[in-house]
Amino acid sequence: MAKGFVLQPVFKAYHQRQAMLLPPSLEELIAVNHAVRVVDEVLSKIDIQPLMQH
Repeated sequence: MAKGFVLQPVFKAYHQRQAMLLPPSLEELIAVNHAVRVVDEVLSKIDIQPLMQH
C-alpha cells in the first residue's frame, strides 16, 4: 500500500422503494391454502424412475 494512502469506507445510497435484488421464493408468493400445494404434494410422491429409463 502506498505511504499515506488510507482506505475509506464507501456507502451506497439507500432507496426504500428500490426493487429487490433477489426475487422472493415461491414459498413466500403462494398462499398456504392454494391448490398448487396439493398438486406439489401429489407429484412429489410419484415414482418417475420408469419414465427416466429409455
